Formats: sequence, structure tokens, C-alpha cells
Amino acid sequence: MFKVQQTHLERNHLNTTNSLLNVHEVSQLLHVHENTLRRWSDLGIVKTYRIGPRHDRRYKQEDIVALLIMERRASSKAKPEQLQSRLS
Repeated sequence: MFKVQQTHLERNHLNTTNSLLNVHEVSQLLHVHENTLRRWSDLGIVKTYRIGPRHDRRYKQEDIVALLIMERRASSKAKPEQLQSRLS
């Protein structure tokens, strides 16, 4: 689904427990466009927390870590033809 790399942002933000990440930070971690992340939130793929009077989206670091673990497990169990279709 998406490429997973440990970045400077990951090392700094995901080490603190219960930290909230904004749309930009999470989209960089997941290597997806911010609008893709918003759509995933609307579809319930990623849990969103709304804060402040503007109802800005925030994501718990533990939810993002769980999503990354789930994706990594799914990728490791995929058949070669499934991996090829993901790369295409």
C-alpha cells in the first residue's frame, strides 16, 4: 500500500507515548499525499481525533504504528503476484 521508512520525523515523534501528529507529519511518515490521508480518515482506515475550534485532524502515534505493523505483516504474507501488482 505504501512505502515504510524510518525518517527523522519518525524517530523524534514516535518515541513519545500518546503524542498527537498532524496531517502533514503522518502523510510524510506514510509517504502518501495529505488528501489521501484525509480520505483514509473519512473511510475509517486511520483513526482521527478532532481538536480545537477548527476541528483539526490529529492522529495518535500508537494508531499510526499499528497501521504500519499491519501493513508490514500484510506485505510479508503477500504472494509474489500480489507484490508485483502493488509495485505496478
